[in-house]
Amino acid sequence: MPQLAREAWAAERTVLQEAVAGDCPPAYVPLLLAAGEDVSVRDVQDATALHWPAAVAEDPDEDGAPYSFLAQALLDAGAEVDAREKRSLTPFAIAIFKENWPAVRTLVNAGTLMSEDQRSVVFEVADGIGWHEVGQWRARHAAQGLDGVLPPPAWGGGEGRARM
Repeated sequence: MPQLAREAWAAERTVLQEAVAGDCPPAYVPLLLAAGEDVSVRDVQDATALHWPAAVAEDPDEDGAPYSFLAQALLDAGAEVDAREKRSLTPFAIAIFKENWPAVRTLVNAGTLMSEDQRSVVFEVADGIGWHEVGQWRARHAAQGLDGVLPPPAWGGGEGRARM
């Protein structure tokens, strides 16, 4: 771990960001999270730790654990799924660009926001791979689309009433 801390300092990243960037065994990540590493800290590119497993190739590491496990561990620890870095890219946008489909799947299951173009790509890939969540994603997308179609409810009251 001391070497990891030196590398993180040299790269201007936190130890957690360095760990999820693929520079150490993924088994370190749960240990760092348990030790209290903050998942929301940003590096010099304004990226959070969640941006890194989205960008890392999905080749299994030496222990055979896929890097999408790291994304899920960060999300479970409270990482913001749609955090934007300096270029305004989210982890999801990076994962799509890198064709990191396991990370895409993890981020979509976590509720990431998608453009229509991204949604088309994801649904096409998910259908081709046979992900069982596709039906749930389509239902969620349809429900979100109703927000702009349904008229606002008539409450019959004045201000101060919450809309459901």
